[in-house]
Amino acid sequence: MGMTAYVVPVLAVYFALILGLGYYHSRGIQDSEDFLVSGRNTGFWVLAGTIVGTNVGGGTMIGISAEAYRVGVSSIWPVLPSLIFIGVWTFLFVRYINRIRQVTLPDFLVLRFGERVRVPAAIFTMLRSIVLTGMQILAMASIVSTVLGWNMTASIIFSFVVTVGYCLLGGLHTVMVTDAIQTVIQTLGPLLIVTLIVFGLTQSGTFTEQVASLDPAMWNVWEPGWVVILGFIAASGPYYLIYQPMWQRVYAARDENTAVKSMAWGTFFSFLTVLLPISIGILAHLVAPTDMDPKRILPWLYLEYFPPLVGSFFAVSLIAAIMSVLDSMVLDGSANLVRDIYQKRLNPRASERQLVRMGRLSVIIIATLGLLMALALPNLIVLWVFANALAAGGIVVPALAAWFFKRATSRGAFWAIVSGGVGTACWGGVNWIMTGDPGTPWLGISPVYVGFVISTVVLIVISRNTPHDPEENWEATRYRQHDASPRDAVQGSVAVEHAWSRFMQLPAGFPAKA
Repeated sequence: MGMTAYVVPVLAVYFALILGLGYYHSRGIQDSEDFLVSGRNTGFWVLAGTIVGTNVGGGTMIGISAEAYRVGVSSIWPVLPSLIFIGVWTFLFVRYINRIRQVTLPDFLVLRFGERVRVPAAIFTMLRSIVLTGMQILAMASIVSTVLGWNMTASIIFSFVVTVGYCLLGGLHTVMVTDAIQTVIQTLGPLLIVTLIVFGLTQSGTFTEQVASLDPAMWNVWEPGWVVILGFIAASGPYYLIYQPMWQRVYAARDENTAVKSMAWGTFFSFLTVLLPISIGILAHLVAPTDMDPKRILPWLYLEYFPPLVGSFFAVSLIAAIMSVLDSMVLDGSANLVRDIYQKRLNPRASERQLVRMGRLSVIIIATLGLLMALALPNLIVLWVFANALAAGGIVVPALAAWFFKRATSRGAFWAIVSGGVGTACWGGVNWIMTGDPGTPWLGISPVYVGFVISTVVLIVISRNTPHDPEENWEATRYRQHDASPRDAVQGSVAVEHAWSRFMQLPAGFPAKA
């Protein structure tokens, strides 16, 4: 019996389950808040699960295992800065964000600077969501194609239809629930692989010798050198201060304590989960053919190293890992389209029924744009580098100004977003011309650094030469450490030491130590 005979029923049951879950939750959608921020009533377990699932997707599992096979433990650098920055963001800002009760990242900027900044911020944010949607559709299709033997076009369309189906039905709550389920599945698969490989080699008595025979550089976390490491920090770190999927999940939390605990524990477990593909990449040297393509390490272990029934479960877990990011990107971009473009610009008087309808239409639009990118551009990495850099270079500085810089004006923030994004794109183009890769810094200068400098200079210069607009509200987002008003957007604040003590408290239902 071939692998397909095992994989098909497992996939059928899994996809039927998540589509049924989407239909079940669709019956509870009453207004746009239900669809876009899960009615602001999400508890700890679902929230923590969706955070892990969003941080560690199929791209991480496949990409990091391949990179670990090639360079060892230093493969952690592409993802470690993002988790560190999310951790810092959690302890400094999450309580504030939950209190202001908005829907999107541009909402936060508008709260401080007025409507002037909404559209450019939404465009940069939405662009990244569309590109990443295309990348995840492509990644999911590659696995579907491998395990089912379909051609890539059919696999891409299948991936698109399944994801749109359950996002369309239940909105963010369905996405978060399925993310939590998929987090368990996607973690069990690699964990079982590592366990079986270590157990098998230990039983044969060769584990210690084989590990000792590996290149010592495989264990050197500093192997890339500081120039490369700083490049990873620049490329993937600062963006996560404005990573909208995390903002949406904070907005969706039941209360601020749930938001902080879920985000902190979710980030911690994300770090532990990232260690699995690193372990797999290193251990693969002990069991895989020497001429194995690093990108095929994880699929090979899933489909060749284990019995067919077990391998089919692993294949589903890998697809689940991809879907946990894909669904988040679709809903992320949809929130910008329905909230920032439709509701705030095109139809300010839209009823709740119209907003829900537009929310579902936005899911189709964002996913379709991602689908077209996946079909037309099989390699989306160049666009992804640009999209990440544009969002970080254009939005990070104005977002920090909203917290800390009282003198910043609406005009200053607007032009900081536009000039920072354009400057980032231009330097990325220079890198592309000079090095052949927009992600490779020319003269050691990352495009994001250029965007930060331009954005900062423009913000300060224009703000000092323009008056505050009547729409501006410095108090709405000002960062203060001591404030007793828990739900007032004007007086939102948080004490870092209080956040830490709250994090150390176990959530309700969490098993305590004996």
